[in-house]
Amino acid sequence: MLLNLSIYNIKVSTPAWAAVAKGLAAPSCALEKLQVNLVDFDREGLNALASGIKENTSMKVLNLAYNNLKDSYGDIFGRIIVEQGQNRDQLQWKK
Repeated sequence: MLLNLSIYNIKVSTPAWAAVAKGLAAPSCALEKLQVNLVDFDREGLNALASGIKENTSMKVLNLAYNNLKDSYGDIFGRIIVEQGQNRDQLQWKK
């Protein structure tokens, strides 16, 4: 079972981020820590990854340091935070 994933200093295409997102969104995903550093996301790549992060219910740590993220990506981060919180609230109520 994969609990920690680190992606460092590589160029990743938007379709590849979408594939990572699909794995993160899978109900069987137990990933607790995702570190993605020095990849310099474009908006589409970050959006693709965000779609999986928002569905993930096991992640406790998300590290996106050193990516030169632009201020204009704030809406994507806001969506991740809100939707992750909603997912966790729903899980808590279901228990």
